[in-house]
Amino acid sequence: LAADDFSGYVRTNEAFHKILIELSKNELLMETLRGIWNQIQMINVTSAQIPGTPRQSVAEHLKIIEALKASDAAGAKRLMRMHIRRLRKRLEKALKD
Repeated sequence: LAADDFSGYVRTNEAFHKILIELSKNELLMETLRGIWNQIQMINVTSAQIPGTPRQSVAEHLKIIEALKASDAAGAKRLMRMHIRRLRKRLEKALKD
């Protein structure tokens, strides 16, 4: 993705998260997330506008993919939690500014 490809990032980010959700095969998770998908997308679009966030998120996503490819469930879980914490901090900071 090009650094300035906002819509490409949003589409790719959405696809990445949908694939992870499907791979979980967790019906409760899938149903819960379907119910709040619009809110998730609002966060996605908002965070994509924070300078540096798309590049950072893509790097974090690639690390998660590598952990999954290595069958490192614990590592993938740790990376996902870190990703969520970092994103939350970036969003909180952006909303304060």
